[in-house]
Amino acid sequence: ERAAQERTLQADAALDAGPLAGAAQAPPPRRDGPTTEEIEADRAARDDLRRAQRSWRTSETMAPRQATRDGGGELVAPFQGFGLSVESTPAGATVRVDGRDLGLTPLVASVDCAPGATLRVRLERPPLRPVERAVRCRADALVTLQVALGR
Repeated sequence: ERAAQERTLQADAALDAGPLAGAAQAPPPRRDGPTTEEIEADRAARDDLRRAQRSWRTSETMAPRQATRDGGGELVAPFQGFGLSVESTPAGATVRVDGRDLGLTPLVASVDCAPGATLRVRLERPPLRPVERAVRCRADALVTLQVALGR
């Protein structure tokens, strides 16, 4: 019985060791340098970077200019075409330009008009008293109106 137990233990040990037990493991393959594909990918990435850097040298950074007050006291900033920025206290007033509804405050909207033309801007929010302002249309300008509605 003792001999049978030893044979069972030896068989279990052989199974735990696996089929390569006692055989020398082959070392992983040795690489002497990058592959041709890796070299080509690196070259392409460097070319892309050089092209991007060339375009950076010729690019121009533009920042918006600050709004200024004109002679009439209106706050004017650069804009593509003519636009109105309207804020009201309290917010939520209806903005009408020459009778046409533009929306509710706060509002930024483009307005079609000829430079020099006068526009009537009316703000309404019942039960408050409506307020009307005259604004001169300008080329490439954003006019900001800040209006306090009262009773």
